[in-house]
Amino acid sequence: MKAVGIIAEYNPFHNGHAYQLREARHMGATHLAVVMSGNFTQRGEPAICDKWTRARMALECGADLVIEIPVPFACAPARDFAAAGVFLLSQLPIDTLCFGCECQSLSHLCAAARAVEQAERHPMMKRLLDDGVSYIHAREQAVWEIAGETAAEIIRQPNNALGIEYLRAIGRLCPQMAAWAIPRSGAGHHDERPNGAFASASYLRSQLQQGNLPQLSEWMPKQAFEILSQAVAQGRAVTSLESFSRLLLASLRTAAPEQLRQFRDVKEGVEFRILRASKEAASLDDLLKRTATKRYSRARMRRCLLACLLKIPQAELASPPQYLRILACNPKGRELLQRARKRDTVPVTPKFAQLSHMGFSQAKLEAQATDLYALMTEKAAPGNWEFTQNPWILL
Repeated sequence: MKAVGIIAEYNPFHNGHAYQLREARHMGATHLAVVMSGNFTQRGEPAICDKWTRARMALECGADLVIEIPVPFACAPARDFAAAGVFLLSQLPIDTLCFGCECQSLSHLCAAARAVEQAERHPMMKRLLDDGVSYIHAREQAVWEIAGETAAEIIRQPNNALGIEYLRAIGRLCPQMAAWAIPRSGAGHHDERPNGAFASASYLRSQLQQGNLPQLSEWMPKQAFEILSQAVAQGRAVTSLESFSRLLLASLRTAAPEQLRQFRDVKEGVEFRILRASKEAASLDDLLKRTATKRYSRARMRRCLLACLLKIPQAELASPPQYLRILACNPKGRELLQRARKRDTVPVTPKFAQLSHMGFSQAKLEAQATDLYALMTEKAAPGNWEFTQNPWILL
């Protein structure tokens, strides 16, 4: 058995993701496990369609097993997102982590990862942060000081930056896990235009939000496009951020400063800026314009605001994921699950009621988050979705 793992969002699943799965098979993977974000993403927004729909896309397009990344980690900064993914894969266990990146050389990416480790202990970075420079830009300047322009250029690219966090997480949590870096093909992470058969997930989401669903068939595998089309037809997709925006503003306008201070990354008095802006803003974009600063970038602020809406506590990232929750699997996926159950280090189950009964704090947050997500889809759904939706199983 050659078990390979992938950490993903599949928001939505597109040709680039299918290419990565095929490449992993070509490299010798006999079993492919994916750990995937749930109904909210690292971008700080609701996913374009629910996690069960996206897990089904992955299974139909080549994955053997899809495990959920609990919501506190799914919408966390890259370091915590990557660490949660590596931890979950290590519980199966997985031999190799496969990820896409812009860098053509794994050795160069590893060197950049070492430079990042040094940068975070460098006095220059602390000085820049104290001066109000954002974490990302402070780290980039410190890496340039330590390792030069080549390393700094590597960490500027979004997939490289995430790949570096995967490598760092492997070093901390699971040194025996190998890494395969697949150079990204086609459109870049945030490219606004397709490149041949490839288009970024950002572009596909924007097209769906503009009502151009049929066009997506050119850049998605046939099975994935059909599944997405079905979700849209049933009103299960988030085709607009309007409902999310209104729920967020309603939550903030009725909050008190001491309440917001309990939630992740709300510190340094930012709660007062958020509350003031929530009274003045009438949309998510307006809210971000009024709250983002040099230190709190739009990306960081989106995650911060989502933590307020989902009520994710400051301390929730202090411990690793508490369970392996199955979203989809086939017979090969069940073989991986058997290995995980033999290890008996964390509970492994497709049944959310079981996790809820065991009193896991992350399961409680997941249920609350999904109840809110159900109000953001085109056709609002009843609550308790976590308890009524079954995983997608291929026999």
